[in-house]
Amino acid sequence: MTKRKLIILSHDAMVREDVLARIDSPAFSYLLESGTWIETTKTIWPSITYPAHSSIISGRYPDRHGVFHNDHFYPGDPDPRWNWDAKYFHGDSLFQAAKRAGLTTAGVFWPVSGNHPYVDYLISEYWPQSPDESFIDCQRSMGTSEEVIRDIIEPNLPENEQFVRMHPDADQFVIDCACSMIRKYRPDLLVIHPADIDANRHRNGVFSDPVREAVRRAAKWTQQIITATRDAGTFADTVFVVMSDHGQVDLDRIMSPNVFFCRKGLLSVNEDGSFGDWTCYLRSTGITAEVYVEGADDTTFAGRARYAANLRKTRAALEELKDDPRFAIDRILTSREAEEELRLSGPFSFFLIGKGNVAYSNILKGGLEMQFDTSAFQTAFATHGMDPDFGPQPTAIFSGPGVRRGLRIPRRPIVDIAPTCAKLLGLDLPDTDGTAVDELIEPEDENPPYRIYGVTGRSGSGKSRFAKVLAEKLGCERIDIDEIGHDATKDPAVIEKIRRLYGDGVLGADGTIDRKAVGRIVFESAERMGEYTTITWAYMQRVLSEILARTKGPIVFEWILLPISGTFWNRANPKILVTADTEARKKAVLERDGITGDYFDQRDGGSLDYGRYDFDAVVENDYRPETLEEAADRILTAFSPF
Repeated sequence: MTKRKLIILSHDAMVREDVLARIDSPAFSYLLESGTWIETTKTIWPSITYPAHSSIISGRYPDRHGVFHNDHFYPGDPDPRWNWDAKYFHGDSLFQAAKRAGLTTAGVFWPVSGNHPYVDYLISEYWPQSPDESFIDCQRSMGTSEEVIRDIIEPNLPENEQFVRMHPDADQFVIDCACSMIRKYRPDLLVIHPADIDANRHRNGVFSDPVREAVRRAAKWTQQIITATRDAGTFADTVFVVMSDHGQVDLDRIMSPNVFFCRKGLLSVNEDGSFGDWTCYLRSTGITAEVYVEGADDTTFAGRARYAANLRKTRAALEELKDDPRFAIDRILTSREAEEELRLSGPFSFFLIGKGNVAYSNILKGGLEMQFDTSAFQTAFATHGMDPDFGPQPTAIFSGPGVRRGLRIPRRPIVDIAPTCAKLLGLDLPDTDGTAVDELIEPEDENPPYRIYGVTGRSGSGKSRFAKVLAEKLGCERIDIDEIGHDATKDPAVIEKIRRLYGDGVLGADGTIDRKAVGRIVFESAERMGEYTTITWAYMQRVLSEILARTKGPIVFEWILLPISGTFWNRANPKILVTADTEARKKAVLERDGITGDYFDQRDGGSLDYGRYDFDAVVENDYRPETLEEAADRILTAFSPF
């Protein structure tokens, strides 16, 4: 198997409807057409960020990886510490599996990754805990190396260090750092976690205008990640997994069971508002909740008797809450029932499952029903934590080498993500709860039993002439991928996507694409070229697949760029680069195309840097006919057709 790389980009709280809303964006359109879409994934109980991401990276449920809440249980602490550090995660994961295979690993704001011993390039999801602590200092405390601080954080760090708790500023920083890591380190496994969609859903509702803007940004950031792999020369080898961890639902009201416990004498609050004596305490996970009972750790005979009495009192209070329709409690599970039925375990004694659109707060004082408060995810206008089958559902798209094209799978458990990623990377990730989604993986024997000769080079290098010479000597077909690219711009769906991206000015009088107008835009930068290539490449992949399906012998592919799909360019053997002196190329192109020198310079500057790629053969063209003939003979001697 060709060595692959893999990127998991988890847009927190993105749902299937978001992908459909941005299906015409260059990034989502390309990924869907070139890969497999698992339209919905079934997340875990409780459906909140840190447990879900621990299941995504491990393929295990919370009862095995040990992360059952975003934060720690400190009775009455209004701002408990989160599970930032990897020490709270138990067992194996993709990080360990990648390191066992000798791969490099990286993570940017991935939950529960602080001080992770198996992440080479790390920026953890962690923020300063006091006004005196800088962002760089807090990252050092979570295991970020001086190399990453120097190469990645410092060049991308905004002046306002409060950005880390602000959206979309924090998310733009996450994406900028991830792109820098791709270009600088080219890691084999990279996991990224922006949370802009999640934050805007909490603050504004599930399908609000600010959320639509957040989804638009998510599509743009996805494109930035794709473009970064092109810049790094790793696009051909990279599997992209663009996904999410949970959905959200709009809330009707917020209820405060701890206030009820206080009224029942099961919980007390000191005059200063601090936590007092307690028999039971509810810790919200949004539309579900964990209920802790005092004395659970006391193993003495008297302690066990007191705990049993506390359990009875708490159960009676919970049943009373369940009878009150305002609290919308559907079920009360014991900790054992939660483990057996939900694969959720922790030091709590009961687990409450809500119904409908009612969430629970942690507050100790006030009324039984509280006002919406966006300072906590549990009490905002929309939230999660609900039954994994309730509400808009998270989603996952796989695209890249080894992934089947154009396939849709209705639903799979989120614990299937890690085993699938492991299989695509050729990693050993044993004893997972999930299983690999084999239907989205191309069998390794689908490569044709004949040789594909891939020829590329900059404009004017003579690559077309060399490809013709090579095809004539082989007596085979030559496929000019640039011509297929021209055909792509005549496809109505492609035309509409380009128009939406660049405006009506790129259309000719007949409604087709004006290639020169597009060229003036896309040759401005590699990023613009990346956007354009993303739009046209899905069409080109479909045509190339049809060509390969009917091909019975050797074939020559001529690339004007390296558009770069593991399905095609990675199959080429040999990969041949044709080079020539820049001034000689410029002269040839000006005579051939009738363009100006400035336009040539702009177009040539927007081309990919071929020096970053590995080639099996390099042809240095001096524009003498015998040079290309001799080079073709040498290559055919070294690489026979079959």
